[in-house]
Amino acid sequence: MAEGYDCNLELGFTALGASGHLVNISSAVPMSGDSCQIAVVDTGKQGDGRGIGVPYDAGYQNWSIQTKSNASGISIHNFKGDDKRIWNSFGFNASEYRCCKIID
Repeated sequence: MAEGYDCNLELGFTALGASGHLVNISSAVPMSGDSCQIAVVDTGKQGDGRGIGVPYDAGYQNWSIQTKSNASGISIHNFKGDDKRIWNSFGFNASEYRCCKIID
């Protein structure tokens, strides 16, 4: 992630042929070998559905994305942040990121 860019992470399901969730990346760092830790803005907290209680500071989640040991795809795991058990139950198996340069 270069300074002056806004980056988003898209998590999806290849079986459905569609994306599942798009989040803003706040930082990304390599962990070991082929894995990466990605901190994202926690967009899981959406309030009560009527526009009441939507958090001003949503917090962050940490995701790891790495090649599976048997080379049959990638492993996507939310290992820190609110509702990580719920997010991991979706079984995301595809990811993509996009960065756009911010122009003043």
